[in-house]
Amino acid sequence: MSAIDKLEPLVLSVRETKHLTGLCDTTIWKLRKAGLLKDIKIPGVEKTLIDYQSVKALMIPSEDGPGGRPRGIPKSGDGQGRRKRGRPRKKIALASAEVAA
Repeated sequence: MSAIDKLEPLVLSVRETKHLTGLCDTTIWKLRKAGLLKDIKIPGVEKTLIDYQSVKALMIPSEDGPGGRPRGIPKSGDGQGRRKRGRPRKKIALASAEVAA
């Protein structure tokens, strides 16, 4: 095995990151937005490139703590968590007040 075979890539495309990590496109974009994956911008190149070291740091457990990487993606927005699906429930308190009146 030569020294060239031992070299790690400097950057990865989103497709290469997807194949390397097994994550889907949406998750990779969310991790980029959350700052857990670092973008590399090269002038004149419109392709999105991701720093290999940030992918490695995310996927390989470290000695610091359990698991070595953050669990999940930080919630964005107002801190309400996930929005509920489906039709909203009726307000029973209002309905009972109208009946009593």
